[in-house]
Amino acid sequence: MSEIDGSAPPRAVGATAASERHTALDVLRGVALLGILPMNVQAMAMPGAAYNNPASYGDLDGINRVVWIVSHVLTDMKMMALFSMLFGAGICIFAERAASKRGTSTGLHYRRNFILLLIGLTHGWLLFHGDILVHYALCSFWLYWMRNRSPRTLAIVGGLMMCVPIVVFALGGFAAQHMPPADAAKIAEGWLPPPDKISEAIAGMRGSFVDQLRTRAPLTLALETFVFAIFFFWRISALMLLGMALYKTGFLVARLDDRSYARIALVTLPCGFAMVIAGVVVNFENAWAFPFSMFHGVLPNYVGSLAVAIGYASLIMIAVRRNVFAPVLARLAAVGRMAFTNYLAHSVLAVAVFNFGGLFGAERWQQAIFVVTVWSAQLLWSAPWLARFEYGPVEWLWRAATYGAKPRWRR
Repeated sequence: MSEIDGSAPPRAVGATAASERHTALDVLRGVALLGILPMNVQAMAMPGAAYNNPASYGDLDGINRVVWIVSHVLTDMKMMALFSMLFGAGICIFAERAASKRGTSTGLHYRRNFILLLIGLTHGWLLFHGDILVHYALCSFWLYWMRNRSPRTLAIVGGLMMCVPIVVFALGGFAAQHMPPADAAKIAEGWLPPPDKISEAIAGMRGSFVDQLRTRAPLTLALETFVFAIFFFWRISALMLLGMALYKTGFLVARLDDRSYARIALVTLPCGFAMVIAGVVVNFENAWAFPFSMFHGVLPNYVGSLAVAIGYASLIMIAVRRNVFAPVLARLAAVGRMAFTNYLAHSVLAVAVFNFGGLFGAERWQQAIFVVTVWSAQLLWSAPWLARFEYGPVEWLWRAATYGAKPRWRR
């Protein structure tokens, strides 16, 4: 099974060259998994518009502003970029291992990702409309045929695909400025919903499970259709292609030397953060107004997030190679090996706390408490679980369904 899906058994950090490469992927996946929660929790705990437009709901001053800025600058799009690149690398790893054992990987690849699609659909419609698994599964269906391309080809195709949403956002901003007022007002309502729509969404997400399904359904449908077509398909495919290229060059498996990783980080992190922070400043200066912030205001973070993600990966590779903070790396690696289980656990816990717990609509500082609590729990429980069991529970089920046989469960 792929190193990216968390199925590899625990390995000592820095023990051998091979285990070092595996640990690099595990740690990177663990960081990405924990890092997506500060952004996902906003969609889990607040009306949908608040994710993209922080001025659409709740207080955005004082501690709430600080929480939003920190989460946006450090994690928004960056962790999804890391996770997507890892998934792309995982396609290559899975194919290589399956082909070496069975002579072909095609059937297993499609079975594995069809199962992922079913899990994602269930997750998205029942628990969290912001599910990413459906997008990953759909993109994997065509990306499989790119796995044997050269790193250069993968990077070029990925770069071109990365540009498509840039064009969409740029043209969308210009179009919104010149469209009929009635049409602009209709789109603007999604960016800044009126109070009655906000109240309706909160009531629905605090209601019965059926009420929650009805409220969640249009959001899920939009993300899995229209938004997927104009944004997620292009960006996720691009990032997965880049992940394939970085895996083939050895970047994602700690094969470069420390100096190379340091040079990459010294370029990508300052440049990326400069773009991201500039985007924050310009959006606040424009008071998060439609249409600027909905379209052109997205671009600095969209572009800068990729640079930051690569910078993060470079620093993590150095930490793994040097075995810095070994106990922390070991905990992160365990979280990463149980990434599928831990990802779904985010949604289960959020539904319990925010929906059935009546806290939907929580302020951002309250969401931060939830995030830190979940981080602590997953850092604490993942390693002991893997000390007793070969896989996380969801990883075990996914592997069993993929191969049609029960893997070993206990150690």
